[in-house]
Amino acid sequence: MTAEEKIEYVVRLKNLVKNYKIGEGSVPVLKNISINIAMGEFVGIMGASGSGKSTMLNILGLLDVPSSGSFYLDGKEVSGLSDDELAARRNKYIGFIFQNFNLFPHLSVRQNIEAPLIYAGIPRRRRHEISSEMAEKVRLSHRLNHRPNQLSGGECQRVAIARALSNNPSFLLADEPTGNLDEKTGFEIMEIFKILREEKKKTIIMVTHNPNLAKYCDRIIHLKDGEVDYAV
Repeated sequence: MTAEEKIEYVVRLKNLVKNYKIGEGSVPVLKNISINIAMGEFVGIMGASGSGKSTMLNILGLLDVPSSGSFYLDGKEVSGLSDDELAARRNKYIGFIFQNFNLFPHLSVRQNIEAPLIYAGIPRRRRHEISSEMAEKVRLSHRLNHRPNQLSGGECQRVAIARALSNNPSFLLADEPTGNLDEKTGFEIMEIFKILREEKKKTIIMVTHNPNLAKYCDRIIHLKDGEVDYAV
């Protein structure tokens, strides 16, 4: 067995292509992408507007499917799964963190954290245990009964991180996680990611245009015109 084969990859994209139909023709958005992301890595995906970052995000999040090529998630090919199968794997394997937080405004912090657990059929008592544990990880134990409109932007993003962690996913997928935060609060969120990466061995994939966040990543994959321009 080679050293490459011994590495446990959470994500593997092989010769991945995505085209969008426009009229009778099609426009290539991602072109022959092949990348591997190992367990415990913190990888940043960067590139200019129109480089393919959003399409890559949607495919990694199982919100869209490639036109051709392969996507292996935890060693299993997922490109050809049905919508229901994709939804089930999305909830089980991926924790989403969005720029706009995407919290339910009418629910408490605890209820927001527990939302994926309800979908997964976790019993109420266990859900409460997990939400308390996740809130502690992001230093929000004192806010469990508050609603999003009673929180700061940074606290809302911490709730989103706690929710993303609740199902113990294979990886966290963060879409411009500091985009709606001031610089100081943004770096506080990045420090939480750093702790999750270093102490909890969490795999994090972050899509961002902010070069100041690159220092937190183990690697940067830079896209240009739908291709991997470079990876460092």
